[in-house]
Amino acid sequence: MDFCPYDLKYRKVDCYSTVTFERNAYSVPEYCKSEMLALKIYEDYIEILENEAVIATHVRLFGRNESSLKIEHYLSTLRNKPGALRSSKVLKKTNPCFKLLYLSHYQDKPKEFIRILGLMKENPQKDVVSAIESLLEDGIIPDYDSIRLTLDFREKPETESFSYPLDIEMPEPNLAIYDEITSGESRNG
Repeated sequence: MDFCPYDLKYRKVDCYSTVTFERNAYSVPEYCKSEMLALKIYEDYIEILENEAVIATHVRLFGRNESSLKIEHYLSTLRNKPGALRSSKVLKKTNPCFKLLYLSHYQDKPKEFIRILGLMKENPQKDVVSAIESLLEDGIIPDYDSIRLTLDFREKPETESFSYPLDIEMPEPNLAIYDEITSGESRNG
């Protein structure tokens, strides 16, 4: 029998797209269709699986009545109800960078802010946060297009630097050979 470094538990998804373990709630993506999900409980994190595929990973909570909510799990609901973003529990629990950006620039433009959050479907949250922070450091108010550009240009391939040694001797070219070739072509052509 193989050793498993986790406990396997099964939990129901509630109407808030969360599963509960030891009186703490963990969010799952809204697209999750299963009523019952598998939880792999590790020492310091939890993986949530649907049909053996990991759909969410959370740092394990050890308190009581706490919640680990990921804003990217609720994008569909927020698109349908952008006004709910202002007082949502998930905004309060999200990365401080997103909260600051929302409060300082997007309170009156929640749809644009939700579009920015949508970038996390294609990019890891840490990369989106890094792009926002980079733009803010440069004095640019991050919007969807500037963040997207920053993310795209971040993926530049690395190149090796190369320099020619200074002690290479290059022979003088013999241009008479070139003259012969070109004069022969003009006679034949």
